[in-house]
Amino acid sequence: MTLAADGSRRAIVMDPAEDATGGPVGVPRSIAFSRNGAIYVMNVDGSELRQLTSGFGDFELDWSPDGRRLAFSRRGDVLVMDADGSHVSNLTETPRAIEQSPSWSPDGQHIVFKGDLEHDGGLHLYVIEAEGGDPTLIEGPTSSVVSEPDW
Repeated sequence: MTLAADGSRRAIVMDPAEDATGGPVGVPRSIAFSRNGAIYVMNVDGSELRQLTSGFGDFELDWSPDGRRLAFSRRGDVLVMDADGSHVSNLTETPRAIEQSPSWSPDGQHIVFKGDLEHDGGLHLYVIEAEGGDPTLIEGPTSSVVSEPDW
């Protein structure tokens, strides 16, 4: 579930595939959100707040379907990291282009995002493998206003 109380930040509650704490599977356990350009996670009850990134302009995050990874935007690129903040990987690394609003595929194998890789003044939708590679343009809208994609 995605929560946006005032539009200034986004919070995502995740139902993990496995519960390392021994609790029932499918019970929400973690909330991830962006504040002041950094990504944080905490338990649903507000306890154990942890900062995962250092405020590099990180926002627009999305949990992987298995709850083990987060995709997010940083300064115009799409990145992924493990749910504990380790193993950060920049999937796009494209100078002079903007990619944002990542969303995981239901099987966790791909990420869709919007961007301007075509340099034609519009935003397009792209898909990239979750482990990296070349983005694939999805034939779709060419507009300066493309909403956040979601599978």
